Amino acid sequence: MKRKIAMIAAGMLIAASGVAWGAGSGEYKGFPVVNVVVNGKTVQGEAPGINLEGTTLVPLRAIGESLGAKIGWDSATSTATLTIAANTGNGSGNPPVPKPVDKETEALHPYMIKFSEKIQEYYDNLPVAREKIRIAKEFYEIRGDNFYFQQLDVNLFGKADTAFTDLMVMNGAPEMNKAREKGYPVLTLVQVAEKIRTAMGSYKLSADHYRSYKQTDRKDYLDFYITNYSIAYEDELKAKEMLKAAVAELTDKMKQGAPGE
Repeated sequence: MKRKIAMIAAGMLIAASGVAWGAGSGEYKGFPVVNVVVNGKTVQGEAPGINLEGTTLVPLRAIGESLGAKIGWDSATSTATLTIAANTGNGSGNPPVPKPVDKETEALHPYMIKFSEKIQEYYDNLPVAREKIRIAKEFYEIRGDNFYFQQLDVNLFGKADTAFTDLMVMNGAPEMNKAREKGYPVLTLVQVAEKIRTAMGSYKLSADHYRSYKQTDRKDYLDFYITNYSIAYEDELKAKEMLKAAVAELTDKMKQGAPGE
């Protein structure tokens, strides 16, 4: 009786799962055997599925367990129960429904990655500027020649200005406007670029003031050099923290918009 009820009750499961059956071979207790397939895999219980005078009976326990369900039996009421667990991400329960892919959002990812990489390249000029100013200062003190300070103007500060201009051009592109609409941290990244520019400006001022000090021997220029160099270094450290946070925010946003997330 328990087996018969379990097989009859399987009809409740069929509508909610990927179960199919078809004519098999042989007989079981005088009835034609029915092959049972669950999610593409053939299942076999203690008794096979059968065709009972036009009605298909299938093994409830075998089907339920193959779907990760819990099977119960109440002997007092002669009731078979089947409980399908909620999806836990381990293959049990119903399969997750894929998140629709937002093609427009997905297309923004390469542009945003490129923008953040350009900001990283722009930032990398700051520690270079700090070290080259130190070297130029030592060379000037020993040789009395401002050659390396002149090289800073051409090979570093000038190129840094161009890099910032390029970033602002990217910031004004249609892709960035769309990224703002989609909630990407565009403003945060732009603020990082502006902080880098501020730090670079202070490094340039410190270099200019040191040259003025060497040319005029005025102590106030030396004070200006020290002050601006210190401010630049503080802004450099702040820009580093801001950049790290902005990249993390951008990464999280891109993960949220990724297909299937």
